[in-house]
Amino acid sequence: MTSTIAQVGGGVVTLDQAVQDRLRRAFDKGELYRPYRYQSDRLNCGARFHFDIWSRQIGKTAFLAGFDSVMKASELGDNVIILSAGMDQVMEVFSRYVAPMAEVVWNIAGDIQRSLIAGELDSTHHIDEHGHRITQTIVELPNGARIVGRPANPRTARGYTGHYKLDEFDMHRDQKEIWGAAFGTITSNKRFGFDVMTTPFAPQGWARQVWRMSQAGEMDFVCRKVTLLDAVRDGYAGGDLEYVEQMRRNIGDDDLFRREYMCEWTDAANALLTVELIMQAEREGLKRRVPGWPTFVEKINEQHRITQAIADIHAASMNWSRPETLGWDPSEGDLYLGIDYGRTNDLTVQWLDQRVGDKSIARFVVAMQNVDFNVQSAFTDAIFRALPIRRCCIDQTGMGIPMLDFLKRRHGTHCVEGVTFSMKTKAEMAEYTAARFQDRNVEIPIDRVIRNDLNSVRIEVTPGGNRRYAGERTKAGHADYFWAKALAEQAAWTPGVTPAITELM
Repeated sequence: MTSTIAQVGGGVVTLDQAVQDRLRRAFDKGELYRPYRYQSDRLNCGARFHFDIWSRQIGKTAFLAGFDSVMKASELGDNVIILSAGMDQVMEVFSRYVAPMAEVVWNIAGDIQRSLIAGELDSTHHIDEHGHRITQTIVELPNGARIVGRPANPRTARGYTGHYKLDEFDMHRDQKEIWGAAFGTITSNKRFGFDVMTTPFAPQGWARQVWRMSQAGEMDFVCRKVTLLDAVRDGYAGGDLEYVEQMRRNIGDDDLFRREYMCEWTDAANALLTVELIMQAEREGLKRRVPGWPTFVEKINEQHRITQAIADIHAASMNWSRPETLGWDPSEGDLYLGIDYGRTNDLTVQWLDQRVGDKSIARFVVAMQNVDFNVQSAFTDAIFRALPIRRCCIDQTGMGIPMLDFLKRRHGTHCVEGVTFSMKTKAEMAEYTAARFQDRNVEIPIDRVIRNDLNSVRIEVTPGGNRRYAGERTKAGHADYFWAKALAEQAAWTPGVTPAITELM
């Protein structure tokens, strides 16, 4: 493509004139938003190696993975490979950023977006020499260049040559092995670049070591840190500095604010589960949600919407009993459910584990907030009807009592048990759950929200010398994922061992 230099959104970017015109029309229509100075400055840096530490939700993936990947593939005709933490994240990057940008640049009216939604671009896979199934998403542009998305692990990091982008690299397990496998693929061409983009997460990870070595001049990566405060000063959120304070105040935890928005590596010494302990339990392919189940991110209180939600649950549940739907083999072990019930301030989290040998493997994790009781109970009832739940433990403190009564009436007292949360029972469950992580007997989905929640539980010592386990109450919940997981572990407590539950209804 013949290129010219054009001013777009306050920064200089290399664009074909026709592409420039299409981008301007897309900006005017609201299909894309104009880059801020910190974004366009980064896009116009000609270095081969980049390491970007950016705040959450300020356009890191949109521009550094989406915009830049399409422009490199379009202008240079080179392949671009994007490695994300898991397949869900790959599909998010491609459907929200890569596909819309490719359509604007190449004037392809929705073709890629429709293919993504239909799942057509998620069908390319092969089996490697170890028998591992490798799934990938590939967008091939009209000029023959390909943008390839893969879930990051040392196996999938090999195979393609081109420009490599490690999206949310600090979320990747086996960081150093992935780094080595991916970096070797750019050796054949001096033009191929290697970009790292992430928000800090793992204090002891390879990402932090690379950042330190680059800062010290021991590596050639051009390092940029863009905090939420930096972005707001550059016009993000309307340039309203109060917005930064609003986010700090409402995330409810200083460590989380410093990590998520101020780009600092933090991991409180009194955390029950360290970031590294959580990450070693994560596995690609485990379900974050139940297939066919809508995510309730807004309040459901109108009667017609409640009725429709219940109907949707029943329709979706018809497929839950199929092993391939949730990725489980009924012959390998029993299913155990933990429910931490909430209504307004706290989440309701339902965590389903399968015990396979000594391991607890998550089969789904569903969270609801501000969802009508009838919808929540219909969902849990559908779980019991569709799946052979061996045992369920539910928090019977406060709002959990009506749910417990409902489940006992519907499914009997033999498999549904209530747990009264007290300092003693919470300590027993927390310590047992932590031991399960330490013994590597837990497998969970790759998900930043779950990571933050599990990492939020702190060990506190009371004036009387007792250990107390508590999570900060934030807008995102109150360690609700952790306690749902702990309840699922409690439900699967080894037969013959005295249960930690001491206060049953």
